[in-house]
Amino acid sequence: MLKPKKILWIHNDMEQELRFNKKYRVLYLFMKGKFQFYDTFAAVSKGVVNPFRSYSGQKEAPIVIIPNIINTEEILDKSSEVTDITVDPMCCNVICVGRIYVQKGYDFLLKDFYAAYQKRKDLRCYIVGDGPDAD
Repeated sequence: MLKPKKILWIHNDMEQELRFNKKYRVLYLFMKGKFQFYDTFAAVSKGVVNPFRSYSGQKEAPIVIIPNIINTEEILDKSSEVTDITVDPMCCNVICVGRIYVQKGYDFLLKDFYAAYQKRKDLRCYIVGDGPDAD
């Protein structure tokens, strides 16, 4: 009989979670010694692999990338929703749509956007979405 495999799903960037999420830091303290007991790992993207390898100590462990599947029907439905956002047609408008959460990097966007705005005052940035950091 084959021995069952233990697979861990890697969904988030561990570096970002450890940096910004207190609850994750506590979970990590309990979990960090247990990564060695898994046979393989599954990641939602290439972007989460290196932080995982770095913080888990699993430098050589097999990691399979299984991308998140996007629900295109839901996106099409949402694209027809009415919004109260109006953009300035006389400006260069940048609109970001997504879940508002620290791991999405909006802090980097805003820092870089501000630097660009200093050089070009007709830039406008709109962030549209919902999530734990929306307020």
